[in-house]
Amino acid sequence: MEEPQPSLDLLKDFSLQIRKVTHAPMNACNAAAQLLIASAMPHCVFKNEIGDIQTNLSFLWIAPSSTYKTPLRDLLKDIYFELFKGAGYRLKSKFTTEGIMNSLSQFKKQHEDKGENLPYWALILRDEVSNLAKESKSGRSSNIWEFLSEAFDGYISPYDTVRGGTQEYPDTLFNIWMSGTAVFYEHLRDDFWDQGFAFRTLFIKPEKNPYLKPESTFKRQYAIENICQELKGLLEIKRAIATIEWNTEYQEYVKEIRDKLEIEADLFDTPNRLPIDIAAIKKYPELVVKLSMVRCASRQGWEVKDGIKHLLLTDDDLHAAMLDLGEYQNNCIAAYNTYQVKKEAPMKVERNIQERKNILNAIRNIETRYELQTEMDEKTEEFVITSVNVSDKGEWVRKSDVMRKTGYSKRTMDGLIETMEDALEIEAKQVEVSFSRRPILMIRERRSKD
Repeated sequence: MEEPQPSLDLLKDFSLQIRKVTHAPMNACNAAAQLLIASAMPHCVFKNEIGDIQTNLSFLWIAPSSTYKTPLRDLLKDIYFELFKGAGYRLKSKFTTEGIMNSLSQFKKQHEDKGENLPYWALILRDEVSNLAKESKSGRSSNIWEFLSEAFDGYISPYDTVRGGTQEYPDTLFNIWMSGTAVFYEHLRDDFWDQGFAFRTLFIKPEKNPYLKPESTFKRQYAIENICQELKGLLEIKRAIATIEWNTEYQEYVKEIRDKLEIEADLFDTPNRLPIDIAAIKKYPELVVKLSMVRCASRQGWEVKDGIKHLLLTDDDLHAAMLDLGEYQNNCIAAYNTYQVKKEAPMKVERNIQERKNILNAIRNIETRYELQTEMDEKTEEFVITSVNVSDKGEWVRKSDVMRKTGYSKRTMDGLIETMEDALEIEAKQVEVSFSRRPILMIRERRSKD
């Protein structure tokens, strides 16, 4: 097979190769390519007023189970292990919060005993992330999103434990790839968004995925070796610096972000939530630097000066990173809206059940009750209502009386009556009565659903 020529656009090249051997949607393959480039520069640091910024990234891909999430995850794992064969690179995949915290604490102790202060580099590959959402509801795992945020930022605060006393953790460099189905949103809580991990994470939009003919095992291994060969050129990059043009436009970009976030100060003492389109940009001053470095590395925009290999970020890298973030912001908003729908659905069911109980209780407790007298119509051979009489033994009540008793609006009441009739919980009849110019709706509880 002919040797591949060095690519002038690693992102595009990697995306296409990943697509061919995993069959995953193109936007997920592009995100995976970004993650690979980012993880191949563990020594690269950009210094600015925010602090030291490294190239680690976090992705979340919630999509149907038919979108080849597992083959893509497995390819990322194989490339990562092939690239980082030496000691010092560790992978944690499925984990509990307590498990990974203990692992990090033990790692720090082991190296402190040797007089070493090593960072913990890891690629977190989490399939079916809904399990994390379940864990976040109780116990020590309830701080999972805060813990992952700190791990992503590079420093985890010491943690006081009941059994082991105070745990301390090493500096971390986590690249994170988590995937799952929409069940994730059903188990999620607001703290995922409020705490901030969501806004450190780049959301991958679910896409329809046309069928592709399976590739051979040989072609998969060839892609792994080819991608690793290209990535090796990034391993020696020690830092990133920026051109004057990049710095000028970056400062303008940050100012725009800060201006938008001033809304939060106005909402701070009110119950209103920060609009999701604003909240999603909180970490963008940092993320745009990370993605600029990825874009620069993708075009192989590095130099060697004084024996140090470094990225030189240009305004073109910044523009590309800003476009990337615009797409990821839209994906985040769509994911948040999906979460709100999933969260509201069980609440609506619960409210509906209670409202139906309230109506049945009202029917049972309304004092003014009616009997409906019926006779057979000889022409139609159907029973027709001939009179409506007030009676202590009556089973029927007026809809208007139920509305007064429950306080429900006409719109709410009409919807509930329709639902309860379908469920055979009540009967409803519209009748002509002598005491009203208009027909009225009479309701009674069904004694049996047979």
